[in-house]
Amino acid sequence: MKSQKTIETHGDYPINDVISLESAQQANTAIELELILTNSSFGYEYAMIALKEQGELGLVAEHIKSQLDACREVYLEARQKLQILDAVRLSELEQGLQRQKNEIFTKSESLH
Repeated sequence: MKSQKTIETHGDYPINDVISLESAQQANTAIELELILTNSSFGYEYAMIALKEQGELGLVAEHIKSQLDACREVYLEARQKLQILDAVRLSELEQGLQRQKNEIFTKSESLH
């Protein structure tokens, strides 16, 4: 049975409703993988913001931490597949994501 991690919306942050490890494992095209990478990358960033506002303690913080772990796991799974499928496309995507994050989030922490 395949492991499935899901990300839920938290508070005011547009954390993706569902990012699943299963979807990353089943993705076979570069565009599918790009979408998964983008969603999990930004989901991670919004979860980091939520965790900073919530604080490190409590049930909500534990839930947010599990979201961070799920985003990371999904991202790495999709990244590995895209690296094999099209390494140049992966590099271009990650550069684009980093530029977008630099414009949106003014912090030094990110998934890349």
